[in-house]
Amino acid sequence: LEPRRAAALQAAGVAWDPLGSEWARRLRLLLAFQAREGHCDVPQRHEEQGDKLGRWLATQRAAHKRGALETRREAALVAAGVAWDSIEARREAGWARRHGLLLAFKAREGHCEVPKRHEEQGDKLGQWLVDQRATHKRGALEARRVQALEECGVRWSVRVPS
Repeated sequence: LEPRRAAALQAAGVAWDPLGSEWARRLRLLLAFQAREGHCDVPQRHEEQGDKLGRWLATQRAAHKRGALETRREAALVAAGVAWDSIEARREAGWARRHGLLLAFKAREGHCEVPKRHEEQGDKLGQWLVDQRATHKRGALEARRVQALEECGVRWSVRVPS
């Protein structure tokens, strides 16, 4: 292709690598999601600007697991904050982190009556504990988590200050 024609096509918006352009567009959508939500744990059915972003990210994770994700793409996703392990593993790690923050709060304050709006190390610990109590009230909190919270002194029916 003559350089002047290539330049004209480029100026008209022709993508020389349409798959690469599409991947880059979805990465921009992921970055927008991350900026808005503070994480890259996109629900699998989530759509962003009409694009099935959650499904796309699941595909990227699957490619990573198979060793089929290009190094530059993997690096871009890691830089965006993508974690490669399963959503369940990340949820478990998040619960364990907040439980550890609750233990630190108790060690410092002498109790587990965390105010609803209290944040600990940038984490909304008070709201998390409210959520744990609500889940327990519905009978949906796993027995091992009930036990862990009771062992550190959590009372299930308590009114805590906002």
